[in-house]
Amino acid sequence: MTKKNYLFILLLILTMIPLSASTIYSVEDNDMNMSKLNVSAEQSFDLERITDEIKTHKYYENHSNETLAWMESLHDKKVFTGRHYMVIMDSDEADKLPTELATDIIVYDEFEANILENKSLGNGLKDVLYVKNVEFKKQGIISFDEYNP
Repeated sequence: MTKKNYLFILLLILTMIPLSASTIYSVEDNDMNMSKLNVSAEQSFDLERITDEIKTHKYYENHSNETLAWMESLHDKKVFTGRHYMVIMDSDEADKLPTELATDIIVYDEFEANILENKSLGNGLKDVLYVKNVEFKKQGIISFDEYNP
């Protein structure tokens, strides 16, 4: 091998090392940003239905107009409700979570996802999370008494 070939191979290796490191960092960073979430497994709702309810229902009368406008800008999304938050996601992400109707118990889904945005609807109201990369973990059941002690 000539000196030029050695130099070319060395340059190629030195170029690949930072690229490899950044790829590894990116994968690890993605895993680190996964959050565990818990929502009602009863059903998902169209985002438009939720924003209409926020505009008209007395419970939401002191809502954040900024958060509502942001929610309306997302279009064609699905919403699951949790105890302290609403979770917005694309339809294909929502399809990853099983739904179950029950009358005398609460069925919930536990999953992990990347939280892209976290906004507040206002003081005393639920937070609104926008997520992607949903990974279903398990479905559970609790009684109404456990949910509202």
